[in-house]
This record gives sequence, structure tokens and C-alpha cells, in this order.
Amino acid sequence: MIPLSSAQLRPTNACQLDCLGCWYYGQNVEGKPVEWKKQSISLEKSQELFQDLSLVGFKELVIAGGGDPLAHPQIYSILRNASRYFSVRLLTNLLLCKDPMALKTSGVSELVVNTSAATEETFLTFHPNQRGKRHGGLSSFEHLLALIGSVKSDIRVKLNFVIGKINLKEISLFLKLVQKLGVEASFKNLRDEAFGLDHNEQLFLNEELPRLLEEAKRLGVKTNLDSFNPWDGAPPFQNVSCYAGYYTTVIEADGSVCICCMPGADSMPIDNINRQRFTEIWHSRRYKEFREKFRNKRFEHFCKGCVYFHRNKMIQNRVNDAKEQELGL
Repeated sequence: MIPLSSAQLRPTNACQLDCLGCWYYGQNVEGKPVEWKKQSISLEKSQELFQDLSLVGFKELVIAGGGDPLAHPQIYSILRNASRYFSVRLLTNLLLCKDPMALKTSGVSELVVNTSAATEETFLTFHPNQRGKRHGGLSSFEHLLALIGSVKSDIRVKLNFVIGKINLKEISLFLKLVQKLGVEASFKNLRDEAFGLDHNEQLFLNEELPRLLEEAKRLGVKTNLDSFNPWDGAPPFQNVSCYAGYYTTVIEADGSVCICCMPGADSMPIDNINRQRFTEIWHSRRYKEFREKFRNKRFEHFCKGCVYFHRNKMIQNRVNDAKEQELGL
């Protein structure tokens, strides 16, 4: 029995930023249609979905995007409803937070804030359309730091640092910023050919990791550097069966239920919660066919750069061990 992990809801496709390397709003990608950007799930449908996800057995919910969840006009009601059923992790750029108190009292247990910068100039390079923007006299970067400071006492906060060419040499500064703010740090690879790390930069980062890990420990900053891999952006996913359809699920803003969160998976929806209850979709023949397809390594184009690779590898090892025990090996 493969234990359930997190379900993911993308409540809206709207976003105000144009982050470099973003799969949907980055300046170097083909823009999504206006109709797609306007898609969002209704408050009523989200409530029905939460009931169904709970009945299936999910205990954790990731609310992400698509766009930025805080762009949804009823996001605080959605968060409060979700927290009645799940431990809720919210992924956001936070700049759309107009009411920090509403966020603090929403029941969210973990806030993952996309920053990818330790300095204002790098932040503006990563978020080009924020150059010159002011929030009550503060720049976007200053405003972001102020928002983090206003919510961290009530919500566990992680700052997300997506490593690419632009910020590779700024990791030490970022660790110091995280310590100053009194939050945690999470590192990921930027999966983008133009702005992601090339082979030599990956080698450099690999050599730097022990020093960075020691620096984080010295600063008392909690990170994922002890398990970070500079080559995670292109793992040999073809060698491992995919079990994502067994332990996670993704619901898009238009109600589509997808096998995983990789960009492109939404082009192959399993079904839609606007046509059928999620509980019925989860137990349907079509979902079973999707699970068997990927478990048997019949992969699609969106599997490249799989973010579930290490979990799948761990499960594959368990499956192999169980088979050996059955055979008495």
C-alpha cells in the first residue's frame, strides 16, 4: 500500500509577476491565452473538493498555481475551509497579500514564499515588472520582507530560493537574510534552459554545497541543503517507475484532475470535478489506466525534469524489497 502524500489545488491561474523561468508567465515562454489566465475554482466547488479529498484519505493540501493563489478573490475563505480538513501549505509570492491578519488567522500551517534573491537588484532581475513599483513608499522587495515579518509569528515560513545563473553566487547572502528574518530556507533548481545552471555551474555548486551547509548550520538556519542535488533538474526518470498517481493528485483552476504538477500534465487531464465528483474520478477506470501507464514507464514529454523522481525511486526500492521477500530472496 503506497501512502498518500499531498494533494495540490491550483485555485487560480492569475498572477501579477513575470518571474524568469516561470512555466506560465516568464518572459521567455509562450504566453498563455487570456481565457486560461482568468480561470479560477469557485468557493463552493473547492469546499466540495475538500470533502472528497478528505474522504479519499489525503491529510495534507498544497495550495499553489497556475498563478498565485492570493490572486483568487476568495482565497482567505478557501484557506479557512481547507484548514478544517488538512494541514495546508501555501505557495505564493506574497506580494498580493492585502490583509496579513486574514492570512495569519486562515489556518495555514506552512507558507512557502518564492523569493530567489537576497538583494533588491537580484529580486528585480528575477521579477522584471516589479522595477519601479512602490507599496506605500516601499519597493516590492522591501514590501515583501515587511510582509514576511508580519506573518512569521503565526505561520511557519520558508523562503524559496530557485537557483539559476542570476543568483548562484548569492546563496551565502540569502542564508544571512533568512537568519535575519528568523525563517527557513528551501532550495530548488531553476528548470529553464536560458536561466538554469549549465554543467560547469552545476559542478561549481556541487563543490560549494559542503561549505554552504556548514554556513547554514553555523547561522542556525534550517534548510534542505543536506539533500539538495544540483542535477535534480534532469534525473534519469526513465529508469524508475512513476507512482505519482497513487500518492498525489493535482486539481487545476478549471477543475481538471491531473496525474502530477509538471507543466504539460494539464494537457492530459484525467477528468474534471465540474463533471464528476473527485471521489468517483479517483476510483475510476481512467485514473487506473493513468496509474498503470506511468508505473509501466510509458512516460510523456512532461516527465522530463520530474520533481517526484526521488519519491518514486524510494517507492520502487520498497516494491523491489517486497518482491524479494515474497520470493524468499
